[in-house]
Amino acid sequence: MRLPLRFFFALMFSFIAFEAMADPEAVLATVNDVPITQADLDFELTARKVPEDRREELTERYLNGLIDRELMRQFLTHRKAMPEPEQLREAIGRMRERLEVGGEDVDALFAKIGFTEDRLKRAVALPLAWQKQVRRMVTEKQIQSYFEQHRRQLDGTRLEVRHLFIGPRKKADDAQVSQTLADIRRQIIDGELTFAEAAKAHSTAPSAAAGGEIGWITYRGKLPKSVSDAAYELNEGEITSPVASPFGWHLVQVGTIEPGELSLEDARAEVVNQLADQLWANLVAQQKQTAEIVRAE
Repeated sequence: MRLPLRFFFALMFSFIAFEAMADPEAVLATVNDVPITQADLDFELTARKVPEDRREELTERYLNGLIDRELMRQFLTHRKAMPEPEQLREAIGRMRERLEVGGEDVDALFAKIGFTEDRLKRAVALPLAWQKQVRRMVTEKQIQSYFEQHRRQLDGTRLEVRHLFIGPRKKADDAQVSQTLADIRRQIIDGELTFAEAAKAHSTAPSAAAGGEIGWITYRGKLPKSVSDAAYELNEGEITSPVASPFGWHLVQVGTIEPGELSLEDARAEVVNQLADQLWANLVAQQKQTAEIVRAE
């Protein structure tokens, strides 16, 4: 989970048209007796620009994210990773300066969204504390090892691919769609049809007319991360197993592989970010084992 301070700045700019929601102090959950309120959730949904007609559908996901962040905030406080007061003041000052450049009355904006000084400090402190903890825990040996294990994803390697996509469907249909794609994959491997023929017959993506051909991709390019992850594990000519993404279900066939030329130093920032994501997930999972998390009825 990446929490750069610039992300928080970006969130603040999205609140110009924010309107306060009902019952902002209603408690939705507590994490070791620390409340997460409706105002916290409204802030998150608005900052993420979640459309009104999808808020109810996505409430659980974003509430879970708030719970995870509160668990991490408590962990970092216990580990004395929170930023020094001067560092926090400077970060808040930079945020205020950016808003003032946009012509905003900062205090009026904060009052409008119910963003108290204490809440502001907590929001700004978390990404600073997390960066500090990452520097403590991610070692040079881990960075080098991760780069070697994931070199293809990190060194700029490109893949020429074909893509077969089915979606979106109801959640209840997932097993059926996955089995359909597994059957199609088997037919291709057995030589009963080509990937291009399968894509033309079954894919719902615009690339279907071209036999699923979408050209060259990079690891963080055209395809969802779960699909790129699967594709970048393959050799030339191989086909992924059915892969789910937030958009539907996918099969990908890799054609030519063009090796990349980026070094560890070129990719260092991305390596650290990916290790930080793993570290966040592991630490949150550990904290959940002993935390008392209570959700409102």
